[in-house]
Amino acid sequence: MHLNHKLKFISAFTALIISAFSNAQSNERSDDELLQLEPYLIEGAYRQLSDVRSTPVAVSYLTASELTGSLYVDIEQALNQLPGITATIAGDEGANKEIYIRGQAPTRSSVVVDGIRTNTSIFTGGRFIHGLDAWEVDRIELIRGPQSAIYGTNSIGGVLLVSSLPGSDEAISRLNLEYGSHESFVGAVSTEGSVNAFRYKASASYQEEENILTEDIGESTAASLRLDYAINEQWDIGGTLRYNKVDFANPGGNLNTFGSATIQSEAYLATAFAEFSSSENWYSKWLIGYLEEDYTQQNFDYTGVSNQFTLDWQNDFVINDEFQLSAGLMLEQQEGIDSSMSSAVEADNYAVYIQGIYNPDERTELSAGIRYDDYEFGGGDVTYRLSGSYELSESLYLKGNFGTSFRAPAIFRIFSESFFAAGNPDLKNEYGYGWDVGLVYYSPDAKWDATAFVFQSSTEDLIDFVSTGGFSGTFVNRNQYDVTGVELQFNYQLAESTTAYLSATYIDNEIDNETSIMRQPNVPVYQYSIGINSKVTEQFTIGGNVLIALDRVSFGAVPVDDYTLARLYAKYQINESLSVHARIENLFDQEFAITASSFQGILPARELSFYGGVTARF
Repeated sequence: MHLNHKLKFISAFTALIISAFSNAQSNERSDDELLQLEPYLIEGAYRQLSDVRSTPVAVSYLTASELTGSLYVDIEQALNQLPGITATIAGDEGANKEIYIRGQAPTRSSVVVDGIRTNTSIFTGGRFIHGLDAWEVDRIELIRGPQSAIYGTNSIGGVLLVSSLPGSDEAISRLNLEYGSHESFVGAVSTEGSVNAFRYKASASYQEEENILTEDIGESTAASLRLDYAINEQWDIGGTLRYNKVDFANPGGNLNTFGSATIQSEAYLATAFAEFSSSENWYSKWLIGYLEEDYTQQNFDYTGVSNQFTLDWQNDFVINDEFQLSAGLMLEQQEGIDSSMSSAVEADNYAVYIQGIYNPDERTELSAGIRYDDYEFGGGDVTYRLSGSYELSESLYLKGNFGTSFRAPAIFRIFSESFFAAGNPDLKNEYGYGWDVGLVYYSPDAKWDATAFVFQSSTEDLIDFVSTGGFSGTFVNRNQYDVTGVELQFNYQLAESTTAYLSATYIDNEIDNETSIMRQPNVPVYQYSIGINSKVTEQFTIGGNVLIALDRVSFGAVPVDDYTLARLYAKYQINESLSVHARIENLFDQEFAITASSFQGILPARELSFYGGVTARF
């Protein structure tokens, strides 16, 4: 983006904010007091509000204040502070990023944005999230372990939930500008507020960055909108709209053997919902979503387009003080085509599910859920989840889960007409199971908590590519994937305005393809993350994070570097309306490869980088 374009971006949005809110009164609420759920409340474990302390499922979450308070730009950076998840740190803006939950490949974990699963028929890894910026997100929940009984296909490793919350009571607008190393620029604007029973929230952003080391050029544009309207005490309606576009180029051609690579990705996600509550005993929600993704990579002359329409209806019933029941259905229509196919393929899928939550006493919570999914290509599968928690002593909980899961084959792997990778119409669903046991403690004074989980999972009939001679091949169900691991998490409030966290993950995995034993690429055996955030004075905040990854392999079992990635950040609040910030990434200037393979070459990480910016509130 040239300088004149940047100035146009800044001036246009500044004028928009000033003109739209020139009559709004100033307020003293800080960014750390954004509207969010009450402490300990989560939504993802049961697809309804529950208390994370007694909920049996392994859950971690991040709030808007944690994302903005740590000056995260990319969601992937924030995810790495949670246990049980590895998010690859891309070399540049726009480069591909991947998320691994409990050692599972991105295609075997569900990514749900605003209630819609974004693992589509062509892009099964849930690419949509990689175009989201941290300031577009109000809440992230990581649900670990097999979750197909609640969320359906792909939910083998777990589910990542990304959502926005309704706009705030008061009108607030923000303009964020940042410049830094590698000719990077960030421009973002957001506004939120309410008018009587109507709430709104909107944001738009542009990012660009060049990396001298790899000659990469990356640009991304994103926008989001959420509207809510309370018709009366019983009915609420609303909708969300998200858009992102990514342009990524490698003019030097030094990351692959095919020369210049230009990648463009564009995606739209729109939802509409209606919520009805007749009393305290019945809640019903209708959700409609449409997702479209377009992806082009010029060096392969590859184009892929995926469309997905989803209708989800869920009902929650409070039977009595001890028992709750949830039931619903899902209808989904998928359409996909890419360069390997002569025509688009459509698929109609549906699911029905039911789950119960039983609290026989104040210390015990038990739950059971079962779901049937029928996929036009891949067939039908029944999955279930059994969970329980027991409060051993005050605030100390023993938790356990057992669940089954599946993944339907991607349309590409069934209908591809490519000579190099021919489709197989006989592919069936992958199927797996897993369990975990954990201890969780929450201090009565709410100053610290600690979590420890041991888990194991096994997935059969993994879809794999096999050679059929020469340069050609096809896909078959043949692999088995076993994962064993340990997850630890510790959060501590050192002082009234100082918090710290520590997380650790150990993962031992093994892929058996009947001819050899391999490991899942990009998943470290050991991963540690530690961070601290301190509001030194009413105006000055400082913090830092360290991420350590040990014992990694990339594609083709190529060993890749261990790394220790450190960052520092600081923010100074000049007055109610203006703040400045600075951050340092890769503080130790460590050189390491993000990925490496004989096919793509070595993708190095960014070197030591400095960034500074300003945020204005109106």
